[in-house]
Amino acid sequence: MTSKVPGTTNHMTEATRQRLREQLAAGADDTNPMFLFSTTHTALLLAIGAGIIDSARLAHAELASRGLDANGTWVGFDRAREIHLGSTTGGDNAAQTAAAEIARRILQIECLDTRNSDGLDFHDVTVWSLRDALIAAFEAGARKIHGLEW
Repeated sequence: MTSKVPGTTNHMTEATRQRLREQLAAGADDTNPMFLFSTTHTALLLAIGAGIIDSARLAHAELASRGLDANGTWVGFDRAREIHLGSTTGGDNAAQTAAAEIARRILQIECLDTRNSDGLDFHDVTVWSLRDALIAAFEAGARKIHGLEW
């Protein structure tokens, strides 16, 4: 599977590369690559090995969620997303489309626009429908952030 992540490793400074080499050579368990997958579920290992899950993209997504650049320096969440995922906070259109689809499919609400009418703007929903909608939204966001497609 080809990574869709911009080539951020090209922007890593030589000083950072040296620091990483030293940390890896120190032999501490928490930086030992031999232990990286020791507690990972077999299904995830198989999916990574088969290219179903792009582990490099997941690493970039995690760095973005920590607000770090290619050298591990704090740059803020928006900038880190841009660096690692090639996107800014934009995507409001995609998020709104996904929200509208979840509202229609799970909550049976046909429109999320404000229509200045209590009968159209307020809806009774069951707690289990609300739970299902929140789970669907979380999963859609996780798939988008981590570039997972299954």
